[in-house]
Amino acid sequence: MIKQKPTDKVLADFSLPESMEAPVIVRLKGSEIIGRIYQDFGDGEGAVTYTPISKDGEELCLPTNDWCTVEEACHKYASKLSEKYLTEERDKRWNEIADKYEELETIRQRKNHRTRKHELTR
Repeated sequence: MIKQKPTDKVLADFSLPESMEAPVIVRLKGSEIIGRIYQDFGDGEGAVTYTPISKDGEELCLPTNDWCTVEEACHKYASKLSEKYLTEERDKRWNEIADKYEELETIRQRKNHRTRKHELTR
């Protein structure tokens, strides 16, 4: 298990495989599946080799028999995805705010235009 600083957030969850042939499912903190870890037991007597694959089909690290290396690679990938999602959400929110601001400016301009027009006709 990776020793983490108390301030670090664990972003990846690992499922137990349903069978010896099934991969370990990696989820982004209980939600979407972000990858799989394939296990190769070789001849059954040696060490297990783990191959972590992202949801895009890319290897997160080279195949290894060190679970900690695989776990760390999955956590880094989860952190990267989480940051990407937060950035996209922030950008979306800023765009919504900018749209609302433009709507308010348009309303203010129309109101000012009507007020000036009304004052001229008096």
